[in-house]
Amino acid sequence: MKHDENQTAMYHLRRKNRNRIFRLIYSEREISRQEIATTLSLSLPTVNQNLKELHAEGLIEFAGTFSSTGGRRPTIIALAYRAFAAIGIEISASAIRFIALNLLGQRIGSSRVIRRFTDTDSYFETLSSSLETFLTQNNVDRSRILGVGISLPGIISPDSKTLEMAPSLGVSHYPLSRFSDVIPYPCLFDNDASAGGFAELFGLNDKKTMAYLSVGKGIGGACFFNGEPYEGMTRRAAEFGHLCIHPQNDALVCACSKKGCLEAYCSTDRISSDFSITVEEFLARVENGDTACCERLDTYLSDLAIGISSIYTVLDCDIIIGGQIASVLAPYMDQLTEKVNAHILPGSNHHFLSLSKLHSLTNCTGAALRWIQRILEDT
Repeated sequence: MKHDENQTAMYHLRRKNRNRIFRLIYSEREISRQEIATTLSLSLPTVNQNLKELHAEGLIEFAGTFSSTGGRRPTIIALAYRAFAAIGIEISASAIRFIALNLLGQRIGSSRVIRRFTDTDSYFETLSSSLETFLTQNNVDRSRILGVGISLPGIISPDSKTLEMAPSLGVSHYPLSRFSDVIPYPCLFDNDASAGGFAELFGLNDKKTMAYLSVGKGIGGACFFNGEPYEGMTRRAAEFGHLCIHPQNDALVCACSKKGCLEAYCSTDRISSDFSITVEEFLARVENGDTACCERLDTYLSDLAIGISSIYTVLDCDIIIGGQIASVLAPYMDQLTEKVNAHILPGSNHHFLSLSKLHSLTNCTGAALRWIQRILEDT
């Protein structure tokens, strides 16, 4: 029994050392054997054995030598960041978006296919064929795909087998196997806003506390406390789109069937579909002084400010706005911030609001990054 316990302890120690070595190489990009040994307080034989294994798996490469400071030149141990690819797919009501990332999370390529979601074989044939076309166009080696992360605009069950509710897709209790059955690679599923929030958080050295507000045709969110996601008891935390901002009886009806939700007032449909134009066309009319569009934008920003101030009042943390709206909201951020500040408590931090830098790629990027995070945790 004691022997088995010792064997188990040794196994976990070896796994821990291997993971520490790989994470250090990932962080430094290039490093020498001696630097690894010194930084992690490991023996050179231990370092060399782990480097041999990581090299055999294609995760690192020996990339020449560092300049000598006297004596033998040390070998450069480098992350083989181009060796593998992580794929992200964002499913929305009107389109499918693809992205491929290398191990550093850098974009290899991205594309968008206009295709309205329907629960039909035709839709899933389009999903499958479009993915393969995307991989071919971006020269992605199928044998080097870590996996596919799929972001969806709805609540995913704890066992990741069911899309419990997705009003914008018009489905509930929907089997996620419909997606994985047509994709010949390992799949992970994530709520779209959770994926977007993870994309914003990924790579930050500090364990940040933040909220992510995703605004597109649907509205969702994610919360992170000290770098860790908070999903709630039933994985329904941060459903910011269903904050009630207008409780009156004649309030707009949301896709969830309730009245007065933030999503009913601040979905991008309010500044596009309602006018039968795109968001970009709507804002072009605003810039040209169109009265109806200017009034709608002011109302839209006022409603959005109510939702943002409610989130901040509860969480008291940085808030990042992402989703489709993030790519066009920059010229109106001062106006939005002024409206938000009018609702929050005096003395609050007035510099907590910012826009995502990933814009419309945030959600599929976060879905792909889940696979890179898995490599970092499991290697």
